[in-house]
Amino acid sequence: MHGYSSKGIESLPAIGLQRGVEIAVPYRLYLPRNFFKQFSLLATIKPMDKRGGYLFAAVNAYDSAVDIGLLIEPAGTKQTNISLIVRSVAIVSFLVEDFSQQWTQFALEVIDQTVTFYFKCRRFASRQVTTLPDFSFDEAEKLYIASAGPIIDNGFERLFVAMNLARSLKSSRDSKYKLFA
Repeated sequence: MHGYSSKGIESLPAIGLQRGVEIAVPYRLYLPRNFFKQFSLLATIKPMDKRGGYLFAAVNAYDSAVDIGLLIEPAGTKQTNISLIVRSVAIVSFLVEDFSQQWTQFALEVIDQTVTFYFKCRRFASRQVTTLPDFSFDEAEKLYIASAGPIIDNGFERLFVAMNLARSLKSSRDSKYKLFA
């Protein structure tokens, strides 16, 4: 069994995913062909270990490159690095305290050339990035949850409450682009 029901933050229903699970859907089922220039991502997760991995990844048709994704990696023994991956490169990273075995909420907001990171409901930091590429995705793109596919892999075990993508943080709760809930 790779997926299971669990209790999440404040006893809300959660979905657990074990390491090695492969949840892949056509990109267009959940996201628009032309990805947003300005967007926010809100996630509530509980990583079960410190190994990290991709929270989600939109991967090309050959499963060989991440066009956009969110990678969580250990950084020493007491810290975690959260990176926004674009065209297989980390364009911005945020170093936070380790939150393995803890329910944690975080959000990324991308507006123009600024990426703002919110950790545990507080504004944590902002970073300037070079111009973001035009996000027009091929119809054959795949969206992976909890990994980046069988070739890139780098999945990890975690529990989810929800992960939403929206045009701004204010509209995250009402987003029609629910990646996983």
